[in-house]
Order: sequence, then C-alpha cells, then structure tokens
Amino acid sequence: MFVGYNTEKVVRTSDIPVLVIKSKNENFSVENFVFAINWEDNNTEALIEANSLSNTVGAQITLLHINTPGHYLTTQEITDEFESLFKDTGIIANDVVAKIYSDSS
Repeated sequence: MFVGYNTEKVVRTSDIPVLVIKSKNENFSVENFVFAINWEDNNTEALIEANSLSNTVGAQITLLHINTPGHYLTTQEITDEFESLFKDTGIIANDVVAKIYSDSS
C-alpha cells in the first residue's frame, strides 16, 4: 500500500498495470475503469488481462489514447491502431469504449 506522492510515482513509473483505489470502501465494486494505450506491443498482454478483469467484475472498460504533439496521430491512424489492437487481442470493439484525448502535453 502506498499513500500520496508515492502512489503517483508508482503509477507513473511502473512497468506493469497498477490499480489505484482512492479510499477504503466496505462494499467495493468497480463499474468503470480506464486503460491508457500507447500502442506499444507490450501493452497487448496487459490489455487482455485488464479486459478479463473488467469482464470478471462486470465493469465497463474504456481504452484511452492521449494524443499529444510529440506523439501525434491522425484520427485515421488512431482508428487503424484500435482496429489492429482488437484483432490482436480478440477483444470485441462493441464491448469496450474507445476514447481519444488530445492536448498540448
């Protein structure tokens, strides 16, 4: 268990997926969670596991691509990446929400 800045550092620097729960909850349930995508091959297995977890707990998974000037992709390139990801993982596109967030950093 980590608190405060340590949690942020672990999330930011971890090579493996990290689940952050902000506060103690006696009746813990997950309805939604976000999986940030950077289109690296090593994300594929983590995404498969995250999708499996979402199915197990009955949660909606949102796949998020953050589009920045340093790693900018066109809408078509992102669409192609999502389609390829669904093909490679066997995830059904209609079972997830895919979002793009664009900003300067």
